[in-house]
Amino acid sequence: MPKRKSYTADFKLDVIKFANGRSNKAAGREFGCSENNVRDWRLDEEEIKKMNPRKRARRGKNARWPNLEENLANWVLSHRDSNRAVSTIAIKLKARIIATEMKITDFGGCANWLFKFMNPEQSCSPVTYNWWTEASGRFGE
Repeated sequence: MPKRKSYTADFKLDVIKFANGRSNKAAGREFGCSENNVRDWRLDEEEIKKMNPRKRARRGKNARWPNLEENLANWVLSHRDSNRAVSTIAIKLKARIIATEMKITDFGGCANWLFKFMNPEQSCSPVTYNWWTEASGRFGE
């Protein structure tokens, strides 16, 4: 199986420009990428134009429940501001309560989700990174 590659937004725009004058297949051959990639990039051209040209655009997944994570991060920060300890069990329980209040039926709050919520490098959500770095800076962790 071939190794997966990632491409910058700038590269994708060059491929799109080439493909607009010719075909997806010709652009794929010229730039060494698949025809399917070219087709997808052409469909997402407007979104790619808005991105940083040096960014390896649209890598990773988006958070499934960003509102839940934001509410939970605010809850954790408010508890930590009042010098109350917040355990991982308390975070999982509060997450499940918030999910129920928000009528989210497919949220389990498993250990893997909690790990990603508490480790910003692994997280899908920018909210997670913001609250965790803010809390770490405040409490010297």
